[in-house]
Amino acid sequence: MNFLKNMSIYTLTAMLNSAVPFLLLPVFTAYLTPSDYGVLATFTTMIAFLSPLIIFGITSLIGIDFFKLTQDDLARHFGSMIGIPIIATILIFLFLALFGKYIATYFDVPLDWLIYLPFYTLLTMLPQTLSIIYRSQQKPLYFASLEISQTLMHVGLSIWLVVAIRLSWQGRMYSMAISGIVFSSIAIFLIYKMGYFKLNFSYEIIKNTLKFGTGLIPHSVGNLTIRMSDRLFIVAIIGLFDAGQYAVGVQVASIMFILVSTFNQAWGPFLFQNLSSITEDKKRMLVKYSYYVMGAFFIIGVLLNLVSPIIYHFFINEQFHDSIKFILWMSVGYFFTAVYLTFVDYIFYEKKTHILSLITLFNVLLNLTLNYLFVHKFGAIGATYAYAISMFFVMCLAWILSNKIYPMPWFYWLNKENNAN
Repeated sequence: MNFLKNMSIYTLTAMLNSAVPFLLLPVFTAYLTPSDYGVLATFTTMIAFLSPLIIFGITSLIGIDFFKLTQDDLARHFGSMIGIPIIATILIFLFLALFGKYIATYFDVPLDWLIYLPFYTLLTMLPQTLSIIYRSQQKPLYFASLEISQTLMHVGLSIWLVVAIRLSWQGRMYSMAISGIVFSSIAIFLIYKMGYFKLNFSYEIIKNTLKFGTGLIPHSVGNLTIRMSDRLFIVAIIGLFDAGQYAVGVQVASIMFILVSTFNQAWGPFLFQNLSSITEDKKRMLVKYSYYVMGAFFIIGVLLNLVSPIIYHFFINEQFHDSIKFILWMSVGYFFTAVYLTFVDYIFYEKKTHILSLITLFNVLLNLTLNYLFVHKFGAIGATYAYAISMFFVMCLAWILSNKIYPMPWFYWLNKENNAN
């Protein structure tokens, strides 16, 4: 079965992709202090937060329209869309150049790096677009080659710049920039060569893209807030040292999140393709697979917590051993995220991004409130409690609303007639 075959390749790719930087944790935790990790965690969080404001959901839109448009139409759509992120990057850069000093002071990070973060975000768009095209074409080996080569280049440059040149956290930032430029250049060349990019200007396409992206911004920012604002709260309330400890714990726990993301990379194209020619039998098949996924990620979460002491013993420098306490509740939150993803793509398929915004608006307020209260009361570990609780509500609301927008037989197995069939 193509889905299972593709899923296995995506999973192996994710494991290799995460294994390389993970195996290098002993190196980086020896050369970088918890405060260095705190600066990196703050910058990577800000880069992620800028993504919906710069990329405007274009990569998601390409994945959805891949099965709805002809190749020529998709190429013209992408050719019209591509100017939006460039303009957004310039505008945010100018904003940070004028007002970034207040943000830099609040989070205790250098302004001369902060103002260039929009360009880091922009450099992720083209490789992401190429990855989505490969997934939609069901070419997991091409996808794997792209993802692994990016990781190897980034890690290789990081080792050279951090260990050999001794550039500290700046070495990691330089390696992100260099690898981003290289793979953005490769991606646009390959996208053009495959016939998915034609420079074009269409007011209608730009208007529809902005409508989709604007509707997606609250949802995307909300999810990022739930997943990443914890780091900013820890920096602001406690300090960079604790944020660095937290970042290492989350990196270990993210083994599970990487598998969750990998599942979604295979699930999205598989789901969209089946929904384009849906039958009652296909609906039951999709529901059955969803239950398998939920069970699998529950087991993965349990296994992660069982093996984490071994991971820390062999791979993590002793100055970061206290970060093991963050893994339990992060893995609970990642389980809820996996279940959420089995529901949310139905809303994406119908392009009801404003519905996603309604889901996340409440949960952003809940997550920010819980982070503020729990980090003050419990310290950095309070952020993990806030994340797990927030994702539980996101999961529940996504199921309720997705079933209203695109009803699925989630309880078909209760029907004796269906069971008999």
